Parts: sequence; C-alpha cells; structure tokens
Amino acid sequence: MRPPRLAVVLALCCLLAGCNAFSPAGTSDHTAPSVGVTPADVPRLASDPVAPGVTGEAVTNRSALLAAHRATLADRPVTVTQVRRATAANGTLLYERHVERRYAANRSVGGVTRRTVGLDADPNVTYWQDRGVRLSRYEGDPPRYERRPVGRLPAPDVHACDELRALDGVWVPVETRSLGDRDGRDRFRVTVSSPDDGPDPTTFVVDEDGFVGEIRRTQRTGLYAGERVFEDVTIETVTRYSLDDGPLDRPEWLPDARDATGERPAATSERTPTASD
Repeated sequence: MRPPRLAVVLALCCLLAGCNAFSPAGTSDHTAPSVGVTPADVPRLASDPVAPGVTGEAVTNRSALLAAHRATLADRPVTVTQVRRATAANGTLLYERHVERRYAANRSVGGVTRRTVGLDADPNVTYWQDRGVRLSRYEGDPPRYERRPVGRLPAPDVHACDELRALDGVWVPVETRSLGDRDGRDRFRVTVSSPDDGPDPTTFVVDEDGFVGEIRRTQRTGLYAGERVFEDVTIETVTRYSLDDGPLDRPEWLPDARDATGERPAATSERTPTASD
C-alpha cells in the first residue's frame, strides 16, 4: 500500500529543514549560536578608480592624474632620478645617462648631478642652484667650476608630465596590477596598452592618492652619433620620485666653487635648507 502523499512531503520537509522546521517564529526554546563570519573582500571592478584619473582598465583623465601627483609633491623636499639607456640591436650599450635632481620644499634651492658613459658622453657635472645663481663643478683633474645666473628650477612634476605623454587621450586603455600597500596606501602598476606605444608600452607605479613613484618608458628609434648611424636602437627611460623629510645637504665642493668663481653668497644662502625651504 502506498503511503499518503502528504506524509512523504512532510518527511522531506523535516529532513531538509531540520528539527525546528515547524517551530513558530520567535518561540523556539533553542537558538543556535551565531557563527562569526568575516565578509570576503569585495572584488575590485575594472571600472573602479585606482588613482585620480585612473581606473583598472583605462586612464580616463591625464590632467587629474598629473594634478594629484603635483599635489603630493607640494611643500615637500623631492628627489627625482632618471636613467636613460640606449642599446643597439646586437645588445651593445651605446650610452647611459644618470641624472639626479634634488629640490628643496620651496624649490628655490636644489642640486643636479649628471653622469654619462658611452657615445659622445658629456662631462660629468654637478650643479647647485640657490636663489637664481647656479654653481657648477665639472669633473676633471683639476675640476672646473662655473657660475652663472639662472631662473627658478623647473618644477619636479614636469618630468612626469613629459614621460607620461602616452596618456594624452580621452580614454587610454591600460592593464593594472596591485602591488599591495605602502605607508597605508594601495599601490598599482599600470601598463599603457595604447597601440601608439608599439610592443614596448609605458608602465608607471601610482598609489591611490596619485603619487607616481616610477615611470618606465621604452621606445625604438634611430640614433646619430657623429658620423655613425644606428638604425635600430632601444632607448629605455626610468624616472623615479621620492619624497624626502630631512634637509637638503649642500655639496662639499661649494666653498671651492665660490672661491674659484668669485661668488660671494648672501647671508641668507649660508643656511642649510630645511624641509620648510
């Protein structure tokens, strides 16, 4: 004899719902203890912003990114290092140039060191610029000093503006990879996949505030060095920014340069610049 259909349904309900399936709401004598559950991280969408003017899939506003980067540099001593390396198709290093630029917080005082090896290498030189006067030391035996009046130091963000020229568009597609956080700020490596960049796109590292810590740009071009012509040359430029906290130290050769050039510093120039300069 077949059991009544209702009994079968009730039995299945008991198995699926448990012993308290038919207890009236709010009248159960036994309440299961709550289990602490840590919610999973909400996945980041490609359209979510990772920095001002940048989402996970595109640079949407180059001006906003550069403005945010500029704001992170404001009123802070800054060091900008740039390495440019040219390599021939057979792997021969043609030249390598290292430039380090140091800026006081108010940009009135700063120093530049430039070193080059390879083809048509310029003399290695160090500059010290203080309130419109630049003293230079060219390496040699003996070293040569030079003094000349100059304008204000170029703003440090100008290098980022120049190296991020590939972002000059309304919507530039990118690939984004998280690098974790530093000092409590999420950081990302952004690769510009614009077809204008060819097989060697521009990449940069940016944090959620818009501080661009590194820019790496590669281009393929020809190179003329005197009468020599190199048709297939890879030029890689790496630019790095760092924010400094301490004073901007004056170079040890500064007194020798002043003696050699007859430059007499003003009383205000003898003070070592601090973070407020």
